[in-house]
Amino acid sequence: MPLEKRRDHLTCDHCWAAMPELSTACPACGRMTAVPHICPRSAGNGLVLAPYPHEDSCRYLVHQLKYHHDLRAGTTLAALLAQTVPWAYQNDSLPQTLCPVPLSYRAEVRRGYNQAAWLARELQRRLQIPVTRRLVRRRHGPRQVTRSRRERMSLSSQAFRIRRAVPWQHVAIVDDVYTTGATSRALSRALGNAGVERVDVWCATRA
Repeated sequence: MPLEKRRDHLTCDHCWAAMPELSTACPACGRMTAVPHICPRSAGNGLVLAPYPHEDSCRYLVHQLKYHHDLRAGTTLAALLAQTVPWAYQNDSLPQTLCPVPLSYRAEVRRGYNQAAWLARELQRRLQIPVTRRLVRRRHGPRQVTRSRRERMSLSSQAFRIRRAVPWQHVAIVDDVYTTGATSRALSRALGNAGVERVDVWCATRA
């Protein structure tokens, strides 16, 4: 359907209304629950904000952003994620900075850009939270999409190197999709070892 007027999310009203929201997800870990509540296994961890299922139109948007550099799809994903932040942090303080999940040098050259970094910059524009740049370096390794769940879960914090002193105590990691959580946990451990007290995770979709 054509846009009758410009929308901030660049999506027609029909498609925007069709986006499925995870209204019964645990606000700490993002897992589906019968009723909204904090999972016992999530106690003491940072918030995981992954409000939409990685399926149908949401999966298509992530694929378009990730592999086809479709910034219109990325704008829609950023709008979906940004609108849930005030609800998730209504009784909490916002992160001091956003840290996009880095790609290794080879992966970024092959893909042409880092979709997580682009998503973080779009969130910065909408939420006025600064993005930290070139704080973390990722060592080259097998692509996560080619690895089994067990192999993904074995990802070590050694895969990431913090390049300088970290002045923030509350950081939010930004990525496009939350799958096993292995990447986010490894990066969280690396940031924790560098002195960050709390690490949240922001992803547009949850697989």
